[in-house]
Amino acid sequence: MSASINKTFKIVFSTILLLASFNLFITRAQLPDVYEQTTSVQAYVHYDFDEDGMHNWWELLYGLDPLDPSDAALDLDGDNLINLVEFYYLTSPLNRDTDGGGVWDDLEIKLKKNPLDPTDDFTEIRNSPPPNEPTDSRGDSDGDGLSNTLEDELGTNKQSIDTDSDGLNDYDEVYKYPTNPLEPDTDFDGVNDYDELFTYHTNPNNRDSDFDGLLDSEEIFTYGTNPTYWDTDGGGMSDGDELTNGSDPRKQDDDYTFSWSVYYGNEPNDIYKSLEDNKINIYQGMDLSLEIITPQDAKQVTIKFNDKEFTTQKEYIKLKLLSPKNPGIYKLDFVLKLKTNQTVIMSKFVEVRQKGKIISRVDGTFNNLYKDIDYFTDGPIEGAKIEVYEYNEFTGEMQLFKADVGSQSDPKQAYNNPQYTDAKGTYVLPLRPGNYLIKISKAKYGTKEMLYNTKSHTVYSQDIYLTYDYDTAVWGGIYVSTFLSTWLIINLTNLLRRVINILIKRYLKHKGAH
Repeated sequence: MSASINKTFKIVFSTILLLASFNLFITRAQLPDVYEQTTSVQAYVHYDFDEDGMHNWWELLYGLDPLDPSDAALDLDGDNLINLVEFYYLTSPLNRDTDGGGVWDDLEIKLKKNPLDPTDDFTEIRNSPPPNEPTDSRGDSDGDGLSNTLEDELGTNKQSIDTDSDGLNDYDEVYKYPTNPLEPDTDFDGVNDYDELFTYHTNPNNRDSDFDGLLDSEEIFTYGTNPTYWDTDGGGMSDGDELTNGSDPRKQDDDYTFSWSVYYGNEPNDIYKSLEDNKINIYQGMDLSLEIITPQDAKQVTIKFNDKEFTTQKEYIKLKLLSPKNPGIYKLDFVLKLKTNQTVIMSKFVEVRQKGKIISRVDGTFNNLYKDIDYFTDGPIEGAKIEVYEYNEFTGEMQLFKADVGSQSDPKQAYNNPQYTDAKGTYVLPLRPGNYLIKISKAKYGTKEMLYNTKSHTVYSQDIYLTYDYDTAVWGGIYVSTFLSTWLIINLTNLLRRVINILIKRYLKHKGAH
């Protein structure tokens, strides 16, 4: 009778435990592996009524007017971040220190910290402060707006509001402009940061603000040209080129000009052309097409770009310029030999920018565990599918976007939509003015959707994270191992009990025999 009860109990208990574990596992497994927020396509048209870049739900959350675009430029909490920037970082536009950690939102962003995490606001002080210095780690000895702790991190003077004596407050240099609070001339162009910002209106972080081939200081103090416009006299030739060729950059009638065009793709377009600053912007791997109509008074044209040179005497030139591998600013030179044996040299600038990446990010309860396993390390996702849909205002539907330029790998081919990321997880999306839905998907990672609006030809190339939750596998393992361990313990207990019973019976039998 006792053996029968034990056997029944074991079966019932094992069944209940198995069903409970299976139910928990199934419940857990039904949760989405990727829990990025997705947006309904139907709601896309109305996500931003006033088209100020801030979503309606966010404006309503903080009492802003979703029908008033002007509130995007307001700074309600005085933290030097306008509301549009606050929305981008999802910080509060009504609280200058959203996470309450002691450092304002704008400063955390400047220092590449998380404005939503209070634990990273301050660095532990390992050394005792010098005598007569406030011991409060959040104190501000000089009243410049930077805490003593932060000044220690930056290397600025806690007893001076202007460490480098350039006329700018350290606080403003750190995150408002931004410039180097330890160097009066951040870009080393020979012009003081304060003068660049408020006197000459040049870029204190760029030695050649207008990309005309001349340092800002040369234009201001030596040649008397405009450091913010690459062609001071408007004659069609940059100031630097005029000086190179012996003409006067302040006289319009002595400029030498000719017809040329640089574009990306198989046919001319203005998506990657930036006429301001005399600079053309492209992304890594994007080759350029160059078209030149040789001037009648020229007998030979030489083109130099990225350490390569091409010379021709043709009247019409169409040339492919291979993209440099590394990001940076490159010079494109045109050397014309005229029939008079005079040589004319003209230059343009091409900036090669990094592509955006699709990156996997481990997330979940077992974060620390995953970081110790190479398989779960964050990294680029190869073969991620990227689909771009454009909103058709006439039909009111989202349609697969068809670009008017070539693909990023081969301008002779049509732009691929969808496209797939390479081994480095990179991608580039050339977009014309319009409203877009960008959809990223990858097996085992799930899908993420993003909305994007642009009023000009642009390139969407930002790092995008697909957050994968590996907890399902781990929890499943825990449930199974727990069940097996319990089952094993029960069976071992029963086995041990049987052995003990057998030993007792043998002992009693042996004792009774004597």
